[in-house]
Amino acid sequence: MKNDEIVGLLKGEFGEAVKASAELSGDLTVKVDLSKLHEILQFLRSCPSLEFDYLPFMTAIDYSVYPKPKTKEAEAKLKEVKTKEEKIKEDEEKLTEAKEEEAESLKEEIQKLKEEIVKAKEEAEKLKEEAKEEEREKQFDVVYQLRSIKHSHDIRIKAEVGEEDIVESATDIWSSTGCDECEIYDMFGIKFKNHPDLRRILMPEDWVGHPYRKDYPLKGKEGDDEYLDTRLPEGQLKKPEHTRMP
Repeated sequence: MKNDEIVGLLKGEFGEAVKASAELSGDLTVKVDLSKLHEILQFLRSCPSLEFDYLPFMTAIDYSVYPKPKTKEAEAKLKEVKTKEEKIKEDEEKLTEAKEEEAESLKEEIQKLKEEIVKAKEEAEKLKEEAKEEEREKQFDVVYQLRSIKHSHDIRIKAEVGEEDIVESATDIWSSTGCDECEIYDMFGIKFKNHPDLRRILMPEDWVGHPYRKDYPLKGKEGDDEYLDTRLPEGQLKKPEHTRMP
């Protein structure tokens, strides 16, 4: 089954819950609504023509700080328009005192600038429309990479997750998600309901904060070094000097 057929099958089954899809170098990514995420995952696993029976990995992404190329391009275009408008104003002021030959040259330049402004405004409007796709309501994505061994299909499923959202555990579909969900809970703070044993597995249970978040300092927070120095068992490797604050 081709990628567009998989997307068509999902849209036919779940409608608007399938929010977007994209293909890059043959890799298919489908963005879905969180409220239907578990149903969609279950469908991908059980549908006879799909049978995504293997989950290589599951992870999350923090979008609290991320580049917005289309937004920046639109802003640059609008800045270009403003610069050209200011140049037209300068040329029009010069035109009142210019001699015939110079005046003709200024008129041609003004006309050229006006045409460029119209074109730049059209491009800016187009970029602003495209930039809407870069805006997000929620901070995180949860990401599921799936594979069908039987049919040789691959798909990546994403769903936006907010700070207060709780994601339905996929452990009843693929038991291998158990450790991945614990790691996501530990390092991002995303919660999963109906997980058989949701807990921190990399950081201590009383650790404050989630190190994979973009707002977590690169060398840790104030007090992290003290925690490591006072609570790690005697003889256990301490935090390397180059990773310590400041």
